Amino acid sequence: MNKYKQIMEALHQTNVSKNADFRRTFNRFFVMRSGTPLYYDKFCFFLQERKDVGATFEEALEELKNSNGKLEISFSSKLVHVL
Repeated sequence: MNKYKQIMEALHQTNVSKNADFRRTFNRFFVMRSGTPLYYDKFCFFLQERKDVGATFEEALEELKNSNGKLEISFSSKLVHVL
């Protein structure tokens, strides 16, 4: 629970697209191992871009699909949950 709390607090206190500690903690907590570095960059950029306004599941799914051509249902739901 401490890692989750740390993620949720840091989300609005840092630029998550550039903060390596946040990204590492997020990736480990949510078990995100199958993406490329470019995919993670795009994931975190979208998270940073939407952290104050949120996103629908459909928007997240489409954004991630545009990143790698795959329907990333699990990663999309994680992203929306954190937002």
